Order: sequence, then C-alpha cells, then structure tokens
Amino acid sequence: MNDGFSGKLWLYRLGFVCFGMLSVFMSLLPTEIDFNGWGRPDLVVVLALVWAVRRPYYAPVFMVGLIVFFQDLMLQRPPGLHAALIMIPLMRLQKRAYRPSDTTFMEEWANAAIALIAIAIATRLILNIAFLDLPRFSVHLSSVIFSIAAYPIVAVISQRILGITPLSLSEIEIARQEGRL
Repeated sequence: MNDGFSGKLWLYRLGFVCFGMLSVFMSLLPTEIDFNGWGRPDLVVVLALVWAVRRPYYAPVFMVGLIVFFQDLMLQRPPGLHAALIMIPLMRLQKRAYRPSDTTFMEEWANAAIALIAIAIATRLILNIAFLDLPRFSVHLSSVIFSIAAYPIVAVISQRILGITPLSLSEIEIARQEGRL
C-alpha cells in the first residue's frame, strides 16, 4: 500500500469520525427547534451506507459501530442496539462493493433503502420485545423516509465534493492483491 493511499484513507476515516462527533454535538445542543412530531434523517448512517457501497475501506464496519455506539450512549438510546443493527447491513453492502457489477444508482439507493427499513423494523421489534419505550411510529417512519430521501444528496456530495466514487474493476483487483478483501 503506498503512502498516498494510506494518507488519504486515514484522512477520510478521520473525517467520518469528526462528522459522527459533530452529529452528536448538534443533537445535544439546546435548540428551540420543534419538528412537530417529525423525525430527522440519520445522516451518519446514510453516510456510512454511501461509503460502504463506494469505498468500503473509508468507513470500516468496526469504526462505524463504535461511532454509532457512542451516539447510542450520548443520545440515551439502548446502548449498542442501533450500532449492532447498523453493522449487519453495512457488512453486506461492503462485501457487495468488492464484486464487479454494473449496479445502477437506483439499485444502490434501493439497497440502502432496504437496509434502512430493515434497521427500523428490527429496532422496533427488539424494543417491543424488551418492553422498552418505543418512539412514536410517525416519528420513526418519518426518520426512515427522510434518511432514504437524504441518500441521493449524501451520495452526490460524496462524489462531487469528496471524490468518493464506486470502485473500478482495477481497484477491486488491486484490493485483492493487497489482501484488503
């Protein structure tokens, strides 16, 4: 692995961690904004899904899990539940990124939407089984819908501004030769 790739890799990973911490900080600020029962998109998860499909090594599953676990603790969600549920589809999407394919953006977006919906359903089921307080269904549903709607925006920003494009066939072959698969 050359030094240019290694430096860029750690720069993106550091950027992801900073974005996760900024997200927690912004959520904890005492603002007077009332969303009238609407949920907010989970931009950290959306960013993790975008990067998992395009450059899986920029947001490793373990790192994303730690960031989301930290969010669970800080935002007083059941510790580890959201982190564990995010890691499952993230691993699946990352594994899929290393297979050469002609996946269109709509297929990528549909896979992310399925992952977000599965996470939401699993969260509600587990919270219900454990007799924990459930967020209102409308809040949970709107949060999932806004997260799905935010995916194309995050993907465009990642590609146009940050330069995170899907892996090419040659990059997949290099990753195999270097043992990153």
